Amino acid sequence: MDDAGARCAKNAGAVFSLTFHAVWCPKYRRPVLTAPVEARLKEIIREIAANRERTVHALEVVPDHLHLFVETDPRWAPAEIVGKFKAVSSRLLRQEFQPSGPACRRCGPAPTSSQRSGPFPKLRSGAAARRRRASEPWRSCPTRSGSTRTGRKLRP
Repeated sequence: MDDAGARCAKNAGAVFSLTFHAVWCPKYRRPVLTAPVEARLKEIIREIAANRERTVHALEVVPDHLHLFVETDPRWAPAEIVGKFKAVSSRLLRQEFQPSGPACRRCGPAPTSSQRSGPFPKLRSGAAARRRRASEPWRSCPTRSGSTRTGRKLRP
């Protein structure tokens, strides 16, 4: 019993040993998790685990994917656990390792959050909205909006 007690944890209604092996990769499995990003990603994952009462048993970062073996209690769903790791690490890595070159040849770099009017810009209608759209060329870029229509004429 002592051996099982050492491996298991307890809460008010259960004795458990709940571990997850999660694997995820960057978009299009691009090899972006290289040396400086890899080191920072490991720090971020361990900080998230410490803040949310989780234990990281193994963490392996390869340039095109990540393996995470984490232990937690059954209060949270596995999808929620992995979702938090992915969301927080993605946001922090994007803030720290933003590409320096233009994101689109036609429009230039994407605007920063300070160039937009807050996280939820005020909805405008009519002439004010048209003026705003005209002053923000990145909004009309077909590569950013995901348009796949062929034969579409671009604005000058």
